[in-house]
Amino acid sequence: MKKVLLVVIDALATKVVEPAIASGKLPNLAILADSGQFKPCCVPAFPSITPAATTTIATGEYPARHGILGNYWYDEVDDEVVYLGDDFWVLMKKGFGDFFRDYIGQLNYTQLQAKTIFQLAEHHGLATACINYLCVRGDTPHELNVPLLLKLLPGAEFPEKMAGPLKLFLGDFITSSISLREEEVPHVGDTIFNRYGFNDAASAKFLETLFSAKEIPDLTLAYFPDNDYASHERGPKEAIDVVKEVDACLGRVAESRGGWEAFLDEVCVVVTGDHSQTDLAKSETERAIRLDELLTPFTLCEAGTRWDNHDDLMVCPNMRAVQIYLRSEQQEVRTSIVERLLCDSRVDQVFWQENTAADPQISHRWTVATKDCGKLSFTIAGDGGGAPHDEYGNRWRLEGDLSAVDATLEAGGLIAYGKYPNALERISLAFTRESGDLWATAVPGCEFKIASTELHRAGSHGSLEELDSSPPLIVAGLPESIELPETPRSVDIVPLCLTILDLPSPRALGAGHVAVPLTTQQNRPYRH
Repeated sequence: MKKVLLVVIDALATKVVEPAIASGKLPNLAILADSGQFKPCCVPAFPSITPAATTTIATGEYPARHGILGNYWYDEVDDEVVYLGDDFWVLMKKGFGDFFRDYIGQLNYTQLQAKTIFQLAEHHGLATACINYLCVRGDTPHELNVPLLLKLLPGAEFPEKMAGPLKLFLGDFITSSISLREEEVPHVGDTIFNRYGFNDAASAKFLETLFSAKEIPDLTLAYFPDNDYASHERGPKEAIDVVKEVDACLGRVAESRGGWEAFLDEVCVVVTGDHSQTDLAKSETERAIRLDELLTPFTLCEAGTRWDNHDDLMVCPNMRAVQIYLRSEQQEVRTSIVERLLCDSRVDQVFWQENTAADPQISHRWTVATKDCGKLSFTIAGDGGGAPHDEYGNRWRLEGDLSAVDATLEAGGLIAYGKYPNALERISLAFTRESGDLWATAVPGCEFKIASTELHRAGSHGSLEELDSSPPLIVAGLPESIELPETPRSVDIVPLCLTILDLPSPRALGAGHVAVPLTTQQNRPYRH
């Protein structure tokens, strides 16, 4: 059995990585691509937003089944807003205490409905490690060391312990010992200016120290977040210097274990991103889709707050996607909102889910509406032959215009996607009882905004668009018996890693995810 090193570089984009490899700027990723396989698109979940997308990588499930629905949504069950983003004013409304509670508790326990790869591997007796990842749930309790400044924040309350994988490194909050000799890992600093150790420098130190030990874990997941921040601020291509630093770190890790040839004999390296990013328009007026203006005369909840008796809509921007919750389920209300959204040429698609209880053969119907490319409704067709199908084996009943998702029907009934990769599977598995009644996405260059939320300056993501949805997958040291899908997805990372580790996987590598009819979450099946 080979060990696995899974490296997730936030917002890693093929349009940036591929030319950088060709020009020699990323020599270690080039070695991995040349000695292994390079897949230009590892399709993320929708929304292509970090909390949802990283949780999909860690669980092998889509948001409808893992429960993390973006970075900003409304939990109808508990009547509260869940906010996992980086917007200062929303944090002010919720309070820093609630924000950290959401990140530590909600993301990993209350909201998370699926087992993580750490749990799946450790239940079979393997040792796992996690470095600075967001979705970390495991079964080993770790002491939580909260920096003093955070303890002093009004309303900030933290648990004493957090359960994670055997080895857990979370910035300045949790630092596991490296080996039985209780070696110390380097201190990464405890100030807000370095995000309390949630940065690439800390991830690199943790990873290099962990792999300098004689025995390394069977599975290690290392997360490098800085490329996302730099891409938002400067643009995806201008952030290449951040990726170069991660590349250099991987080179040092390999060198510490005898160089790449020896390293790949011992370890299978899997490198991917949770999503990619698209460039935003230069003008703030052009890139900002002001939903509080577009949806007049409806009254919107203030960002970060619960429903008020006078509010008609709860609007939760997720950068280039947005969830919209309706106070009333009346058809005419939804129709009015859809029409208002599509009046703005910067709104790309609007989609929603309908229950179809009257038809026992259909659990749900999803509809995608556009201004210029028509409307498409679709349902799951089940296992019967003859229905249109995608490359993963999902079968669909279609009604309307496939142009709404830029798709065509090829010979043999194969659905071929254009600029919205794997659109039907991603849309259908984005909806739960807690997701918005409507989702909308923005055209490239634009981002959604309401009062008291901010815009990113240069790059963004969140939509179904390929510009947001094209992180690469690089795999080196893969056993010859394992074959990668032609177009891998984030949901394939867990079965890929488990297969490398000779462990059973809940789902086959490359298999469709909608064969079992989907129902909304009437309850939350997993409680830790």
